[in-house]
Formats: sequence, C-alpha cells, structure tokens
Amino acid sequence: MGDWFHDIFLNCYLMAIYSSPSRADELNALLYDNTLFSKGLILNTQIANNAHIKLSSALKERKLNSDSISTYLKSSLYGSYKDILSQLDPNSAAIEFIQADHTREIIALCLIPRVHTPIFEFICKIEELENLRKNNATPGEYNNLVWGKLAKHLTGKKKVFVSFDGILNTLPIENYAYEDNTLIPNTNIYRVSSTRNIISKTNKATDDFLLI
Repeated sequence: MGDWFHDIFLNCYLMAIYSSPSRADELNALLYDNTLFSKGLILNTQIANNAHIKLSSALKERKLNSDSISTYLKSSLYGSYKDILSQLDPNSAAIEFIQADHTREIIALCLIPRVHTPIFEFICKIEELENLRKNNATPGEYNNLVWGKLAKHLTGKKKVFVSFDGILNTLPIENYAYEDNTLIPNTNIYRVSSTRNIISKTNKATDDFLLI
C-alpha cells in the first residue's frame, strides 16, 4: 500500500497468522481496520500528522502492542469494519484489496452480511498481473485471475463495493467482471477510494459512487 505504518502492520499480521492460525478471525478484523486507517492517512493529511505523532510516541514508550493499535485505530477511524458491515444489505458486499509489496502478493478482505468478520483471500502474485499486462491479456484472463477466488463469496450479490490498491489501481478490473461468461453475473461493481465511504454515503444515491 505504500505507507510505513501499514507496511509494518502487514508484516506483523503475516507472521501472526502463520504462527497463530486459530486467531485468524481476530487478525483479519484488525487488518481490515488498519487498511481503512491507512487509506485515510493517504486521503487526509491532518489525520496523517496526528497519527505520526501519536504512534511515534507509542513506539518510543514501547507501548505499541496489538491492544493499543486496535484502540488507536478505532478512535482515529471514521468507522471500522463493523460499521461498514452494519450498512451492507443482504444483497451487497465490500472488498478491500491490498498489495503486499514485501511478499509481492495481492490479497483481499471481504465483508459479507451474516459473516461476522472479514474473509481473507489470496488473489495472486503481483508478477501474474504484470505478465498479463505485458502480454496484452484478454479481459477474461484478468477476470479469472482476480474474480475467480472471490466469486464464491459474491454469489447472488447485486452490489459490491471495492477499493483497489497498487497495480490494481491501474487496471479496469471491475470492467472485466461484465465480460461474457462472467463469474459474478447480475452484480454491479462500485469502485470507491476506501470502503469506509459506504458509511458516509449510505443515505445517498449509489450514483454518488463511481460505477463502471
């Protein structure tokens, strides 16, 4: 994603998930909230300045642990994954894509109504997307690579709000979902800068979102 705090947190997450798989739900939830927070930093300089001061202080005082991170994120966010989940109707879903530069991977965290914590899915290696672009791949090839592992979570969904990251920001991935033999038929894909936008726009028309 490109900001220092998120990169450090993602490293810690990957180490924790491999060493403590039984805590996957808790860790996935914390990673989703961290992703919302990090995108907020990029979009809001004032939040970034405040975050830098408080987190730097916590690091110096050796007070930066999982509990303090969680508490700080919740107090600094304009909402958490729980807030977003509460705004989704049964026919909708939300997905945060994350580019993990140190492992060269694209991962996704999905919010699905009636599933209480984010669902983690490994999507692909960054090189796979780079090779598709280099070789002028067909939309169907992109579709299978990116949406193939997510389709099982999106069956029957009419609206899916997605926030991309890294290389996915340079590709019209949502367009490929509408190709022939699509993996997610009858689904409208809404691109948002962060899925926390859903909270502030819940009472507005979906035309306010970028629909492609």
